[in-house]
Amino acid sequence: MDATAYGALAAPFVILWIVLFLKSPGIRAAILVMSALSGLAGPIGEYWFLRDYWHPGYALQTAVWDWRFGLEDYVLTFAMVGTVMALFEKIAARKKWGPLAPVSWKSLFRMDMIGNLGILLTILFTSVFDMNSIYAIMLILLIFSSVLYGRKPQWIPAAILFATAFSMFYWMVFRFAFMPFYPGILEKWWNLEALWGYRIAGVPVEEPLWAFSVALFVGPLYRACSEVRDKAGG
Repeated sequence: MDATAYGALAAPFVILWIVLFLKSPGIRAAILVMSALSGLAGPIGEYWFLRDYWHPGYALQTAVWDWRFGLEDYVLTFAMVGTVMALFEKIAARKKWGPLAPVSWKSLFRMDMIGNLGILLTILFTSVFDMNSIYAIMLILLIFSSVLYGRKPQWIPAAILFATAFSMFYWMVFRFAFMPFYPGILEKWWNLEALWGYRIAGVPVEEPLWAFSVALFVGPLYRACSEVRDKAGG
């Protein structure tokens, strides 16, 4: 039964991704490209997460030496990234920050460089400073966010509210749709002894904090890396 747990956690986000994709015809290409590229962060991140954060079960697992990952890693990251991007663009449209530029090699290159820098910083924080991988990832996302919002301070209030709301949604999925159907999953999968030990109604605080940091940075990432037509609005 545990083999289906990871897929069950990803399912609500996959459904939400599909709904938003269908309801966002003007930015479908950007959503798809952003999801497809950023989804790779899921399997890559397991190289560190499996060492000190958790040990999930997979329905379809792949192993390369001591690096283990599954299809679910990609699917969950794919769905979460596309979801937060599409939701942030709904906010951008209401705020009249201007439309997204078409997908370009320049924007893809910028995102690729950010991803490579993220990998290097993860190696630095986990190997040199001996940080737990989940805290290293959250710190890196917050550092990147500070740079992004330093350039776009007008996005900050809406982005913080958005990230908070998404974090609450993630917590609700985790608490009411994941944990009840898989009792004892935290003790089986998570390295609870290595974490802070704080919980929100049973959910390790690291989970919603991770969702918050992902939404805060990834939501506007494509917009920040693209050439927005309306320079004043974006």
